[in-house]
Amino acid sequence: MMEVILSDFERTISSTEKWEKEAAAEFLEFETTTKVSIGKKTSMKTNKDQELTETNSQIAEDNQSLLDEQALLDKSVQEIQELQPACVETGMSYEDRVAKREQEIESLKEALCVLDKEGPVQTEGC
Repeated sequence: MMEVILSDFERTISSTEKWEKEAAAEFLEFETTTKVSIGKKTSMKTNKDQELTETNSQIAEDNQSLLDEQALLDKSVQEIQELQPACVETGMSYEDRVAKREQEIESLKEALCVLDKEGPVQTEGC
């Protein structure tokens, strides 16, 4: 009976050692795979953090540029609004502007006649 118990113990010891070796090999493989995975993910995180920093920096630059352009646009719009009354609202109707223009033309013709009479060449019809 001792021999049966001894053979059972030896079988248990050999199967336990076999399972321990398999478990150690599986653990070593798992540990290696995990370390590689952690290394890759750490590297990817570092790259993503750097990319995030660059992107945030670009966003800040673009926002500042946008603010500068908006300030220029606002200034241009203000200048246009200040100039618009002088260009559009003359306070005169079309007929008044035509009459004023005709009067100005007549005044310039009279001035030309006066200047021609005083100068060496005289123009006929003045």
